[in-house]
Amino acid sequence: YRHDTRRLQSLFRGGAALLASAELRAVLEKDSLARNESLVGTEQEVLVESRAKRGEGIFEGRNGGNRKIVFPADESFLGKLVSVKISSATVTTLSGEITRVLAE
Repeated sequence: YRHDTRRLQSLFRGGAALLASAELRAVLEKDSLARNESLVGTEQEVLVESRAKRGEGIFEGRNGGNRKIVFPADESFLGKLVSVKISSATVTTLSGEITRVLAE
């Protein structure tokens, strides 16, 4: 996804790079949320890396696009490549359920 170029350009004042960080962050978060939301309903290949900080029985990994994905699992899935069906998205994280193991 490309950033809203006109919006970013409007943040420059008199040609000087005086971007308001809160405004820039808002533009970037909007783009990130839109990209993550576009993945809801898809299946993503995920390498199960570690326990998530979200609670008991929740693990995390990353897809090929380096998006963080959290899902219920147990220790036996660590180090495995799995397919995760994405059910929800935030600016920084995708959530879903494992549908199958792709590689041990």
